[in-house]
Amino acid sequence: MKKQLVVLACWATLAWGASAQEIPLVDAAATLAAPWEMGAQVATQPISEACGAKSVVRRFLGMTVDGHYLVQDFFHVRTDEAGKPVELKLTDPYMVVKREDVERGDFFKPYERDVSGAYVRWSCDGKERVLGAYENGLQSGPWVFWHANGQKSAEGEYVAGKSHGVWTHWSDNGTKTESGEWSNGERQGLWSEWYDNGQKKSEGSYVAGTKQGHWTSWHDNGQKSVEGAYKDGEMQGLWVRWHANGQKNSEGSYDGAKPQGHWVEWYANGQKFEEGDYQDGRKHGAWIQWHDNGQKQTEGEFKDGQLQGTWTQWHDNGQKAVEGQYLDGKQQGQWTQWHANGQKASEGSYRSGSKVGIWSQWDDSGKLLDEVNYGGSV
Repeated sequence: MKKQLVVLACWATLAWGASAQEIPLVDAAATLAAPWEMGAQVATQPISEACGAKSVVRRFLGMTVDGHYLVQDFFHVRTDEAGKPVELKLTDPYMVVKREDVERGDFFKPYERDVSGAYVRWSCDGKERVLGAYENGLQSGPWVFWHANGQKSAEGEYVAGKSHGVWTHWSDNGTKTESGEWSNGERQGLWSEWYDNGQKKSEGSYVAGTKQGHWTSWHDNGQKSVEGAYKDGEMQGLWVRWHANGQKNSEGSYDGAKPQGHWVEWYANGQKFEEGDYQDGRKHGAWIQWHDNGQKQTEGEFKDGQLQGTWTQWHDNGQKAVEGQYLDGKQQGQWTQWHANGQKASEGSYRSGSKVGIWSQWDDSGKLLDEVNYGGSV
């Protein structure tokens, strides 16, 4: 009996400092017959914490009346002059079902071990980080998570290890960042996101874990950024995007998440940037690009996503810059470049994307600078 009392006194000392959770009853006889002495270190893992801890350790507290292993995890800060460990609690006492899981070193992944009952985790400066419970090795019931600075991080409920019901997330400054409902581990219904400054970031609905129906996103200044619809998780129909200053950014349609039909893009100053058509997700037909001052920049055609035929580029002052041919996405035939003042800059030929024959270069005054023969037939 004296030995049992000593064991129980030792357990009470180790478990000191636990939060106000219901601590499981310890079976003294089973504890004396356990593979470790009470207080023994049964697992360790190296870490680096601001409090100076270089490792975390798990200590055996006893056997519960249900036959589970009662353990507690600690930050190991140092060993004092008397050879005794100086430790800060990482968790409150909690139960582990299987012996092999007691000795596993995955301290921050209790869900990968067969844990049972209440589970509370702390930071080394004494702030609560995780509060929840396990049932049959799976997360169950209400759970709360906190950031390192003490601000709440997330709150919601688990059923048989899967998120269920309304979950809410916050940033470390206390601002709500996300909220929505889960059903059996899948997002369901309306979900909303916010920026750290409190402005809404996005809003839309899920059905069985996939985006469905109308979705809207906003810039962090409150201006709308994206609007469109999803069908079974894929973008479908008309989608419109805006710059942060409210100017339209792009407009076009999707079919099965692929761009389809006529698309237009604009600069933030309102000038048109690009215009053309898509076919089955690939650029097809005539496409035109403009400089942000309104001058035409590029004009040519695509065929099934590849550049085809004559392509021309212009400087932003309206002078022609480049002109040549493409064949199935590769430069072909004669290509010419011009300086911004209209003087010819270079000229030569390509065959299947490689330079061939004689190539000449001129400076912007018209003086010949160089001629190189790349060989091969033009």
